[in-house]
Amino acid sequence: MERGGRHPARRVALQTLFEIDFNRGDPKETWTRGSFRAGLTEEAASFAWSIVEGVLENRKVLDAEIAALAPEWPIDQMAKIDKNVLRIALYELRITRDVQYVPSPTLQPTPGAKPVGDGSCGREVAGWRTKRRTSA
Repeated sequence: MERGGRHPARRVALQTLFEIDFNRGDPKETWTRGSFRAGLTEEAASFAWSIVEGVLENRKVLDAEIAALAPEWPIDQMAKIDKNVLRIALYELRITRDVQYVPSPTLQPTPGAKPVGDGSCGREVAGWRTKRRTSA
């Protein structure tokens, strides 16, 4: 059964980039194998490859921006999967600007919800968002 859409394509792109980082494999071969295994449609596979190719071409710029946004978290010490998630996100937001906004109900207050945690999480997320917006 073929699978289309951006979500499965992003998953294949992430798996491809992770595998390339982990074992220095051939990007095109790794992507081809991953797309086949995931059963991606031609359109979804093409989208996945555009992400892989774009991230690889812009890796230095993306890594520099990640390092600037998270100076207390050195990029060479980040888990490979975390680096690649951030690279894909920044690539789509900064370079392609082809991101479809979908409102997330998880970011909305829930009536009757009880506060959880020490309350600093929201400020940290809002602070990061503010930093992202002002550094754009």
